[in-house]
Amino acid sequence: MAKRRQSASLFSRQVIALGEAAHHRLGKTTFAVIGAGGIGSYSALLLAQAGAKEVRVIDRDVVEESNLPRQCLFGAGSVGKPKAAEAQRVLSSLASPTRVRAFFEQFSPTSAKRLLSGVDVVLDCSDNYETRSAVNSFCWRNRIPWVYAGTIGFRAMVSAVVPRRRPCFACWTRPRTRESCAGAGVMNTAVAFCSALQVQAAIDLACSGKSALEGGVFFADLRKVVFAFKPLSENKGCEVCSVT
Repeated sequence: MAKRRQSASLFSRQVIALGEAAHHRLGKTTFAVIGAGGIGSYSALLLAQAGAKEVRVIDRDVVEESNLPRQCLFGAGSVGKPKAAEAQRVLSSLASPTRVRAFFEQFSPTSAKRLLSGVDVVLDCSDNYETRSAVNSFCWRNRIPWVYAGTIGFRAMVSAVVPRRRPCFACWTRPRTRESCAGAGVMNTAVAFCSALQVQAAIDLACSGKSALEGGVFFADLRKVVFAFKPLSENKGCEVCSVT
């Protein structure tokens, strides 16, 4: 009985904002966070704090000193340790019923089925086209909604992809040389902002099956205070969504 009273108090403000039915659905949703870097560490934290049923953290890297200013789950003692395991350690200590699972491995077309089995919503926080392309293909075929998020410098981009509601990620992206955090830098403010948008979209998908970020890309430049939402067009010859 005491545990039920504590739970009601823990999420009381959130229930007011979301509504009881939506909060209940959130508590039955399993999320996967692919990449536990800047965006992923914040997104995993927000989902666990919100009381998701389960959060899977998938990342093959270890913590480096240069990660610490923008990756909220790690401290000096985390350097050299697997990001996924450190994320699990920290998130499991929260006052939340969320189950956290760590996967210290690379997400790929061959590992996708095992890593995402039973997952309801995917949050892509990776930093390369190949991983995002693999996420898009698997999620589209298996009808799993997912949310793309990326940052560079002071800029952030977020989009929600819902299978059977085109366009998909492959419709509007192409493999090409891209800027990287190592080369162009990234601010922790952009990372935190981007993560908040991503998690809200993921929660909306879990609770209502739709997101305001579907069918377009939200763009922000925090330094210039520029915010825009760009609608996207379907690619009728898309190799992913036009054939399934």
